[in-house]
Amino acid sequence: MAQPTEAGRARFDMLVDELKNELDIVGASMFGMPSMKRRGGKAFAGLYGDDMVFKLGGMRTQPPWFSRARICSSRWPVVP
Repeated sequence: MAQPTEAGRARFDMLVDELKNELDIVGASMFGMPSMKRRGGKAFAGLYGDDMVFKLGGMRTQPPWFSRARICSSRWPVVP
């Protein structure tokens, strides 16, 4: 698994801290990857190297950033 740099991990931790007050999320670890999940729920985002991965649900349209994403699976795009 691609390990994040110190700077990448710091940005991820800052994002978790910023969002946890607004969205009731917690930092977690999923298969050794730093991740975010709803309190008591499943992971929906993580840090792969210095890139973010997001779990996609039933989207009807693609978000603007999707064109820059690499797909690591049908439900988890990697966004640089």
